[in-house]
Amino acid sequence: MFFPPLYLILDAGLLVSELALVWRRRASRAPSTRLDRGSHLLLWAVIVGSITAGHLAGLSNLGPRLLPGLPWRWFGAGLFAAGTALRWWAIVHLGRFFSVDVAIARDHQVVDTGLYRVVRHPSYTGLLLQCAGLGVVLGTALSLFVIIVPTFLVLFHRIRVEERALLANLGNAYAAYTRRTKRLLPGVF
Repeated sequence: MFFPPLYLILDAGLLVSELALVWRRRASRAPSTRLDRGSHLLLWAVIVGSITAGHLAGLSNLGPRLLPGLPWRWFGAGLFAAGTALRWWAIVHLGRFFSVDVAIARDHQVVDTGLYRVVRHPSYTGLLLQCAGLGVVLGTALSLFVIIVPTFLVLFHRIRVEERALLANLGNAYAAYTRRTKRLLPGVF
């Protein structure tokens, strides 16, 4: 059975978290070169669309059910919480080099410490965990699929935009970093 209050709490948490990022970290507030190419708007559109589709699939019980019961829902909430913590830890660690737009600061440099020593885009790994948690809480395989797959695809596009900008502006330092670390999962991808 679907547990609306838990899902609504997670949904609101994701919305508030992402709006806080937009409010605090627009590249236009600091001197930088914006190289976003519309990827931030596309990311938002796809995430909103996929979460809406996930709602519909979960509320309509479309597709096979994931494991039933409240413990499974709490597992999803735990995934969401872990994703939120990972995402914010990565963003705080980047400090002034983080922006919601793809942008290069005048004194930009490669950050390869902390989580960034293990993967190049830990905040996106966190976002994928958040989305997986939401899909699990909704309770159907289809809800999980329609949230995760489009989000992964748009994040992959966004990563390519970011990495082109970083390679073009940081050169050999970023190229060396890409050879040492994977994008989202340590040692895998």
